[in-house]
Amino acid sequence: MKELFMAIFHLFKGMWYFVSFIRSLILNLLFLALIGIILFAIYKPSEKVVVEKNNILKLSIAGNIVEEKSQKENIDAALGELSGLSRQVRETPLQDILDTITSAKADPGIVGILLDLEDMGRAGINQLAVIGETLNQFKESGKPVIAAEDNYNQSQYYLASFADKVFIHPMGSVHMGGFGLYRLYYQEALEKLKINYHVFRVGSYKSAVEPFLRNSMSPEDRNQSRTWLSALWTNYVDDVARQRNIEPDSVRRYINRVPANLAENGGDLAKLALNTKLVDTIATHSEVNQYLSNISGPDSDKGFRYVTYSNYSKQVQFSYNEQGAIQDTVALIVADGTIMPGQSRDGFIGSDTIADLLIQARKTSHIKAV
Repeated sequence: MKELFMAIFHLFKGMWYFVSFIRSLILNLLFLALIGIILFAIYKPSEKVVVEKNNILKLSIAGNIVEEKSQKENIDAALGELSGLSRQVRETPLQDILDTITSAKADPGIVGILLDLEDMGRAGINQLAVIGETLNQFKESGKPVIAAEDNYNQSQYYLASFADKVFIHPMGSVHMGGFGLYRLYYQEALEKLKINYHVFRVGSYKSAVEPFLRNSMSPEDRNQSRTWLSALWTNYVDDVARQRNIEPDSVRRYINRVPANLAENGGDLAKLALNTKLVDTIATHSEVNQYLSNISGPDSDKGFRYVTYSNYSKQVQFSYNEQGAIQDTVALIVADGTIMPGQSRDGFIGSDTIADLLIQARKTSHIKAV
């Protein structure tokens, strides 16, 4: 009897091991298949997009403008494309925008650019200036650039100022407030929490550690911060004034005397922007669509004929490619984030990663500069 029970036990034990093996095999195959699908979605060739005649390029700049997309953004984009579900774009590479505008300039199917800035996130003033200069080069082709938003924040308006025609909604506004710097200071909190710490600092203008040493901004830090912020703001005002063909003081008065400005314009923010010549026309959505349809021709479904940035960029020959392997090339090494030891990851610059890339660039014969 004992032998019978042992035989049954070993039979079920063997069946259990077999079922576990099959289960593990199936799960591993499914996992590998998922990885393969994701890699295929990321690296598959883009579908050729044929742009018909008389289309406006709707240049939708969504999310933060970055030098290079994060790995997470690439994976999310691939999964979104596979699922067919729409997703919020969190990052748009700067070079992609520049190459798309340059391609549209020479494309006979594109008759103009509509700046769609509603979902634009963070962007450096230097990045916006480069995009603006590329828009100016686009306008040399004789094709117009149009900006049409309900409201403009400071970054959105800077880019909109490069347009030939700037629309604003009757209930809209242009918000500009200058540049500022805000810091938290922890000295009193650290003392109450009885936290001991050691700070080594040389020089009065080394302000990075001041939040741990003070409860307020030092005169030295205030002086240096005011200097570089004022320089940035002067560049902003001068660029906007030059593009809009107005005096820089007009822009300064727009934000320095808001209560008086509003009183003079009956509390109407859109009218205030128009009278200051920050915008060209106050118009509703339907009026803007009618204006655009006069440029591209009407479309029964969309109001006017246009191609989206996401679709148009699929046929753009981007300036960064692998052709450098056969000709002299400048290597671009992107370092974005906090410098840390080890390997790079999203938001951090890994010292080992950057060092390896520099060594690789040094040893590659066709790379002539970094």
